[in-house]
Amino acid sequence: MVRVRCSNKIMEMQEARYERIKWYSEKLEDVVISHKFKHDTIRRIVRQAESSDIHQDWSHTKMCTAETAQEVLGQETRKRNEDWYDDVYEHWEEKNEARMKFVK
Repeated sequence: MVRVRCSNKIMEMQEARYERIKWYSEKLEDVVISHKFKHDTIRRIVRQAESSDIHQDWSHTKMCTAETAQEVLGQETRKRNEDWYDDVYEHWEEKNEARMKFVK
């Protein structure tokens, strides 16, 4: 019974996952872009009047920050392990060559 409940809880947590968005945060090193990001974010947040619900305020702040990041920074394209794959491939080649020399 406990095992079933744990399995159900794990499945619920996995279903609730969302794709994390990665922004071009390196652009913030540029002073002009950093200032624009800060100014636009504050402008969007101030536009909304405060409510009595902290959760609603937080979700509004989060939404404003994400929208500004999308406009100013842009979404980073995903480069999945490209450098890692090249290094491993070279290692495999060396290993195979050494094995072939040993076999001969």
